[in-house]
Amino acid sequence: MEIKSLEKTKNTNIYIKIGLIVFLFVILIIPISMTISLIEERQSLQQNVFKEIGDSWGKEQTIVSPVICVPYSTIEVVNDKKQAINHLLYITPETIQVNSDVNSEIRKKGIFNCIVYQSDVEIKGNFKTNIQDIQNIQWDQATLITGISDPTRINKKVTMNWDGKDIESNPSTKYTNFVQNGIHQNIAIEPNKSYQFAMKINLNGSNSISYTPTGKENNIFTKCNWSSPSFFGTNLPNKKEISDKGFTANWSTSEFNRSFPQSWSDDKFNMKLLSNEYFGVKLIETANHYQQNTRTVKYSFLIIGLSFLVYFLFEILFKINVHILQYLLIGASLALFYVLLLSFSEQVGFRNAYIISFIATLSLILFYSKNIFQQWKPVGILATLMTILYAYIYVLLMLEDYSLLVGSIGLFFILFTIMYITRKTNWFEVGKG
Repeated sequence: MEIKSLEKTKNTNIYIKIGLIVFLFVILIIPISMTISLIEERQSLQQNVFKEIGDSWGKEQTIVSPVICVPYSTIEVVNDKKQAINHLLYITPETIQVNSDVNSEIRKKGIFNCIVYQSDVEIKGNFKTNIQDIQNIQWDQATLITGISDPTRINKKVTMNWDGKDIESNPSTKYTNFVQNGIHQNIAIEPNKSYQFAMKINLNGSNSISYTPTGKENNIFTKCNWSSPSFFGTNLPNKKEISDKGFTANWSTSEFNRSFPQSWSDDKFNMKLLSNEYFGVKLIETANHYQQNTRTVKYSFLIIGLSFLVYFLFEILFKINVHILQYLLIGASLALFYVLLLSFSEQVGFRNAYIISFIATLSLILFYSKNIFQQWKPVGILATLMTILYAYIYVLLMLEDYSLLVGSIGLFFILFTIMYITRKTNWFEVGKG
């Protein structure tokens, strides 16, 4: 009876230990969650730095190509009296050609980087004033409006050649219901004529540059010395070339790619309605260590869970007892890896930080495990398994498009290995010691 009672006690003890290991695994969610919050906090601080630099240098720029605005009036009956009602007529170009030469650089504030640029933008095109169904148009009071999201960062005087003559450019869009920010030129035009124009703008900005082309036919060309572009918006480039020295991109669009007509009256269309009509390019850092840190933390439960499983299997295979507090310290070491990774990645980049953090964590765990196991064989196996596991996680981080496929295959082989190693284990005898 005493032997049966002793065996029952040992079986109970191993089940309690498994329960405590699972409990520790759940408890480690707390420091992992704190690490995720820390990453978000640092990323938010980075965004604040981006905003500060953008406010000083120039924000993300969106350029709305020129539109003619002409006042006219109609006679309407209001309260049995005839009154002159003022209106605005908007006319868009027949063709638009935009050439942007963007020169980017890195601005630093503390440990954070922000991508800024200075761009030389040349806009050419032509208008036709073929309006037949509207009377009393005041052609001599026309205004040419060009939208610029942050016009305060125009560096030089804007040169405008209208119908072969240089004319003065003025701040603000005058008629702000169409676009809120930008510049305008006062022009005198006549009906049923064609006008050519050419404009040059030197502009500061940060992170991205985009365009809202207003012409019936549009051709936008952008050249930049940044090698990591990300194209976005309603249209992607028809042609693009990307190299280590930079990129070029060319968009070709027509009136069929926009939601507004060639001409319209009053403020039927404004920037709120045009907010989805833009496209352009973001200048990105491909190795955004905060995103990579976030992705790495998502694999933390896999690393901690497998590490606990390896120690538990060592207890069974090598007849070694590992105290539950020792599991706690090992789990804390594995959780600390992510804090080390975050702090080092801000200084030396993600790849170097990953190597440094891994070597530090592995050294700490192996030093501690040698005192637990009192033999080199399990320590050597542990070192090999952890090296393979961390290398596997790093490969998953680099293979963004194939991470799900490689991850699922890797998990299959991990499960296969565990089942193969323990295939002859008599689990009914494990608890009997």
